[in-house]
Amino acid sequence: MKGTEEMIKLPVKLTVAIIPFMPSTKEDAELASQYGHEVIVHLPMESKKGKKSWLDPGAITTDLSNKEIHKRVEAAVKDVPHAVGMIHHMGSKVTQDERVMKIVLEVCKENGLFYLDSKTTGKSVVSKLLTK
Repeated sequence: MKGTEEMIKLPVKLTVAIIPFMPSTKEDAELASQYGHEVIVHLPMESKKGKKSWLDPGAITTDLSNKEIHKRVEAAVKDVPHAVGMIHHMGSKVTQDERVMKIVLEVCKENGLFYLDSKTTGKSVVSKLLTK
């Protein structure tokens, strides 16, 4: 996407959050890794106020089955080369849902990824689930 190469070539170490299933996903992840940056999955998730139509492909929503959530998170991880972690994109509705976040965190654990909660809601259950 426009500006990505200029940012990645900055003479500082970055953590580059990349949305899966976009036309430039793989290319951006490869470039970031080539320049020594940490790559994380920027997983689209349903928000409390946004419309579902605003979500990027493969988004996690609270109406999905457990099996579908697992499948989508696993696919997102596989779509972003060199990923060492995950952060949500939007996500205020999903990150306060224990059922959904248990699955997201389980997939992260299965793939050796950390999860970074950007606290898009004060009601996030992520820290609670990580301390169990």
